[in-house]
Amino acid sequence: MEEMEQERIGRLVDRLENMRKNVAGDGVNRCILCGEQLGMLGSACVVCEDCKKNVCTKCGVETNNRLHSVWLCKICIEQR
Repeated sequence: MEEMEQERIGRLVDRLENMRKNVAGDGVNRCILCGEQLGMLGSACVVCEDCKKNVCTKCGVETNNRLHSVWLCKICIEQR
């Protein structure tokens, strides 16, 4: 059972590393994940609560904590 769990964790770590390698944007003017232009002429922009990078609303996930809703990029969601 422990061996199966270690394999599962290994797959999750590999998936996270693959996501990090495949970032397409700068996280400032372009979505860190898909590279889409952000701002007035581009997509709506939100800031990831954990990494503080800009992501489009398609690549971000809105979550709720006890006080208010926060946005996280898919990399930070996977990291958590």
